[in-house]
Amino acid sequence: MLVIISFSISLTQLKKLQKEYGCTDYDYYVSYFPMEELHTTTEYPLISIVVPVYNAELFLKESCDSIIAQTYSNLEILFIDDGSTDDSPEILERYAQNDGRIRIIRQENRGAGAARNLGLDMAKGEYLSFLDADDFFEPNMIRIAYEKSNLYNADICIFRYDRIDEKNNFIGNLGYTHNLLPDKPCFSAEEIKEDIFNSTNPMVWNKLFRSTFIRDHEIRFMEIYDVNDMYFTYKSLVNANRIVVVSDILLHYRIGHISLSADRKVGNWIGLYKALLSIRDDIIICKPELEKDVFNLAVKCILRFINRIQDIEVIYSSIDDIKNIWINTLLPNYNDEFSYYNHREYARMQALINDGVEGYLLSEKMHYKYRLDEYQIQHTKLVREYHDIHEVYNQMSFKYYEISSLKKHVKYYIKKSIKRLISGIK
Repeated sequence: MLVIISFSISLTQLKKLQKEYGCTDYDYYVSYFPMEELHTTTEYPLISIVVPVYNAELFLKESCDSIIAQTYSNLEILFIDDGSTDDSPEILERYAQNDGRIRIIRQENRGAGAARNLGLDMAKGEYLSFLDADDFFEPNMIRIAYEKSNLYNADICIFRYDRIDEKNNFIGNLGYTHNLLPDKPCFSAEEIKEDIFNSTNPMVWNKLFRSTFIRDHEIRFMEIYDVNDMYFTYKSLVNANRIVVVSDILLHYRIGHISLSADRKVGNWIGLYKALLSIRDDIIICKPELEKDVFNLAVKCILRFINRIQDIEVIYSSIDDIKNIWINTLLPNYNDEFSYYNHREYARMQALINDGVEGYLLSEKMHYKYRLDEYQIQHTKLVREYHDIHEVYNQMSFKYYEISSLKKHVKYYIKKSIKRLISGIK
């Protein structure tokens, strides 16, 4: 099939194409490419990637490289510079000079939520992808997510991700909770029978969204401190009629580094509280059947919030606010064990509400001891299975050696017998 490609590529890519396909023209390249191998602007829709950037110079190049290296080429790449004061703007300018798909939009520092909304307003693509400036995609991320979305006309495609720690270790296989999702390739939010907000993480960067779906439902990012994408993700999730998942790890999420915007360094966790209030007020009004699910989301967020506090004095000063404001506001009608999907979370919340800081910390100690015991049991089981498999492997290796030796002896005696037979005939 004859395909004409008119987008720009780098000299390195051109040389690779020349070597592989024999292209010679530097202005445009005409060759016989299989259509599956190259995404053209005529058959493949424009996909917008929105990246908020704030003082991200340390990892920004890796992030940019992962976008430019996408095997899906028809991209609109929107970098929203959220008032960076380091070399991030200069890095972006250099990339924009070499790639016409890149647009840089600048704003005074207003946070990642505002930056994402600005990118959302300016995006022209049929699909939307979001990336943080310190994370990076696998080269085939857009292609795989688009092809799955296109196959099922999905509103949302969710894919897996892992985490990178400060020592560049890759940890985990995250993104969605398989046992909470329907056992079918494409499903609606209504088919997730319980604990829908635990079925996927609250972040947007491991998802591909259909633009018309987002705009039809008027879904926006909250312009708040931290967790500005929780509301966006979960409002999208509960309204989606067609959801697909990809089991491949397509994104690498860097932990222990701050680069989205200046808001995170303020450490103002009131954003989490506001996000939960918006989810409760907005989603429960439209979908009252999800009230229990919203309650369990609030429980998980409260417990996670407390456990992230490192200073014991801050825990003491925060407990009263959490009990008197967070719990009374977010969890007014649910106090019995049957309201919880997770019985351990019920025990932890009861300790928080009834036993004060000391009782809660003792409960947490028992909770993590129980988890440690579980992991030790799993570790012991895995070690035992490893030794069993290793023993079977050794047995198979010995039998293989015996069979190989036997085959050599058999071949030797067959050859010897044939020689004797031939000698006798002569």
